[in-house]
Amino acid sequence: MLTVNMQCDRHDFHGLLHSAQLVEAELRRHLAPLGVRPRQARMIEAIGRLGAVSQAVLVPEFGVTSASMSTMTDRLLAAGYVTRTVDPASRRKNRLGPAGKGRALPAGITAAWDATDETIRAVPGADAAAFSGLARRLRDGLGGRPPGGRIAERAGSSADRRQRLARRPRAPAPAGASPSVPPAGSPASAAPARSRARAPPPPNAAGPSGSPR
Repeated sequence: MLTVNMQCDRHDFHGLLHSAQLVEAELRRHLAPLGVRPRQARMIEAIGRLGAVSQAVLVPEFGVTSASMSTMTDRLLAAGYVTRTVDPASRRKNRLGPAGKGRALPAGITAAWDATDETIRAVPGADAAAFSGLARRLRDGLGGRPPGGRIAERAGSSADRRQRLARRPRAPAPAGASPSVPPAGSPASAAPARSRARAPPPPNAAGPSGSPR
C-alpha cells in the first residue's frame, strides 16, 4: 500500500496542485458569506487598489484570455460590484472602477484572505515564512506576478529611464562658439555679406552716362 502511494505521489507538481486545490476550497469557504468567488474577490480588490483601469490592462495581470475577462467583468457589473465608463483618453476603450457594493467588499475580502493564510501557516508551523518565500519564488520564476505587479514594474521602468536621461551629461558647446553668433565661414555668417554686396545704390548715384541709375 505504501509503495502504491509513493508511486502515485512521486512527482513534485502533484503535491503542489493538490495543495492549491485544497487552499482554494478553504478560501471559498471564507469568502462564501460575502457572496463572491476567489477570482472575483481578486478582481474586486485589484480594481479598488488600482483605481480606474482598462479591461485590456487587466487581462495580462490575471493571466486570462480577453473572453474570460469579459465574462468576469459582465458578472461583476451585473452584481453591482464594478462600473464601466468610457476612457476619456480614448473613446474606443472602457475603464473599470469600483461601484457602491464593490467599495464595501475589500475589508471582508482581506479578512477572508487573512483567515486562509492562518490555515496555511498552521501546517508548516515554524517553516511557514520559508514556505511562503519559496512559493513566491516559484511563482516569480515561472513568470507570475500579483495583479498590478506588471503595472508597477512598467511605471518603475519609465521612472528609471526618465532619471537616467536627466542625469545624462550634455555635450559641451564648441570652444569659442556662441549660440547667437555663427562660426566664421558658415553659410549663416556669409549671408549678411552677400546681402550687403547686393544692396541697391543710393537714389542720387549716377550711372556711366551721367543719368540716374
